[in-house]
Amino acid sequence: MTNVVSHPTLLDWDSNFFGFTIGRLPSSAVTAEGMLAADHWASINQARCMYCLVDANANAQIQMLERNGYRFADIRLTFSRPASLPIANANGNYNLAAVLPHVEQNTPKLEDIAGYAFDRTRFFFDTNFPIDKARDLYRLWIKKGCLDQNTQVFVYSEEETPLGFISCTQTVGRTGSIGLIGVSAAAQRRGVGKALTHSALQWFQQQDLQQVEVVTQGSNIGAQRLYQHFGFKTQALQLWYHKWY
Repeated sequence: MTNVVSHPTLLDWDSNFFGFTIGRLPSSAVTAEGMLAADHWASINQARCMYCLVDANANAQIQMLERNGYRFADIRLTFSRPASLPIANANGNYNLAAVLPHVEQNTPKLEDIAGYAFDRTRFFFDTNFPIDKARDLYRLWIKKGCLDQNTQVFVYSEEETPLGFISCTQTVGRTGSIGLIGVSAAAQRRGVGKALTHSALQWFQQQDLQQVEVVTQGSNIGAQRLYQHFGFKTQALQLWYHKWY
């Protein structure tokens, strides 16, 4: 039998990155007793922030969180599609030839793009997080992806100037995951995201995977339309809540 975690866990990476203690409360602990236990844990560990992710239809849990000082931070949408599904016709307004695997000299430019491409995420919505640290989070994320041997990063360039990127990873079993997709402000609405996504799906097929997953924000309508264009279907709708101490 699998044990259900019913107490907060310390998020070491988040805590070290932001410079203060952050915990995560599992949805299984969203009860009257769990709320008291979470506050006690936060006091003992000198936590400043607690995350909690719940299903969007978990009305009782949502009400419990809001009564106990948790505030809405983000809508988390998970999409998936069979990796073998035929890829949407590339004969559109996007240039697949402009997409190539990442090379080391591209990294600084990709970090620049990442610093401004993800301002719809919860770390920007929740203004308790310093905006410079929120930008650095995504700069570091793509930098680590470029260095990770298990991650393939593709880059869309024009005249040797990177305009966008996408990171692809094989996760558990035969499932692939799109980690980040970012397009510079100057290249929006030019088919860059479609070319990158098409290239990523080709790569996943070459790895002989069964499923591909991607997560985005409820407010990011453009990303949702992009994934739907390539046959992704919604698999989960969840809500992020944060409590600050």
